[in-house]
Amino acid sequence: MNSPARTADLLTPEATDEDLPSLERNRRIGDILLDAGLIDTKAIDRILAHAQRKDQKFGESAVQLGLLGREDLQRVLAYQFDYRVMTPGSGRVGAEVVAAFEGTDKVAEDLRELRNQILLKWKALEQRTNNALAILSPGRGEGRSFLAANLAVAFSQVGRRTLLIDADFRHPRQHELFGIPNQVGLSALLAGRTVAYGVQQFTALRGLSVLPCGGIPPNRSSGFGGDAFPELLAIFSKVYDVVVVDTPAAEAGGEALMIAAQSGGCLLAMRQGQTSYRSVQDFARKAGAAGATLIGSNLGEF
Repeated sequence: MNSPARTADLLTPEATDEDLPSLERNRRIGDILLDAGLIDTKAIDRILAHAQRKDQKFGESAVQLGLLGREDLQRVLAYQFDYRVMTPGSGRVGAEVVAAFEGTDKVAEDLRELRNQILLKWKALEQRTNNALAILSPGRGEGRSFLAANLAVAFSQVGRRTLLIDADFRHPRQHELFGIPNQVGLSALLAGRTVAYGVQQFTALRGLSVLPCGGIPPNRSSGFGGDAFPELLAIFSKVYDVVVVDTPAAEAGGEALMIAAQSGGCLLAMRQGQTSYRSVQDFARKAGAAGATLIGSNLGEF
């Protein structure tokens, strides 16, 4: 059995895959809590009696009795089921990336349901040029970056090797949401410079990597009109199960339609009270004419 200090280390968001042996997860939650030093043997008896009396799960009873914090319970459950979440304030990831944190958040639950629907439709597509899912919207402020960031996290949480690409050279946001440097990124790769360290991995969110936009090129649409971008998507599709692409607003220029046409599938983001039905219709028509494969839409209140 691990020492308490060792098991407590395993439950931190910074633990790597090598630190998390599968045999440890097969144990009962009470044993993991005990080994981590979060409860003692006397507490186990109290929790078991309370759980039986209230017909509750062990963890919920521990929280109700005040013997365990809810954040600790979430970390243990994430560890036990190999489902990574982070403790708020424990890393660089911003609070807007709700899927990375508390698993019972209503918005996060809605995002996971959207992820499940996308995976079903993704699997049903008979032909797909690559594993790229472009997140599109007619205008600014309609939730593209929020949706891209959270879906990328949600895909990684169910074991999909996921790459999030910030292809919005007009208003890039992913480096801010994930707290990463933005000196090197997609723009360098499109310019033909081989920069391996442009892709940044997150050990706290197993399976997730992020490629920021990097330096803003003078001609923001030029990199998407040639062969460089689809070739990158083809290369990344051999390494990652899902490549989520954050795009610029369609009204800002032609990049969104070019990215849409070069991606395996597209999701249309809309914001309640802001996105007009006419703009959605017009953009969907243009996207279809460009050869894009629209697999769904999302109407958000965020």
